[in-house]
Amino acid sequence: MENVYIAFAKVLFVLLAMLSVLAIVNRYAGRLKLNLKPRSGDTAIRKGETIHLGYRKFLSVVDVKDRTFLLAIGQDQVSLLYHWQKDKKEGDLS
Repeated sequence: MENVYIAFAKVLFVLLAMLSVLAIVNRYAGRLKLNLKPRSGDTAIRKGETIHLGYRKFLSVVDVKDRTFLLAIGQDQVSLLYHWQKDKKEGDLS
C-alpha cells in the first residue's frame, strides 16, 4: 500500500514540476523572444459584423486582404452574396 502512495507522490511531483516549467517559460517568453502569444492585426482574414437572421441563419462581412465579402450563412451552406475591393470609396459598391 505504501508503494501506491509513493507512486502517487512521484506523479504529483512530476506534474507540479511540469506546471512550474510552463509558468516560467510563459513568464519569460518575451525576454527570450519566443513569440508564444498570437499576433493580433497581422491576419489576412478578419471577420466584420454579423447579423443574426433566424435559427442558424446569418449575414456576415469578412475582409480578406484587399477584398470584402458579404456572406449568407445557413445551417448547411455558405453563399457569397456580394464582394468588392477595399480601395474603392465608401458608398461606391459598383
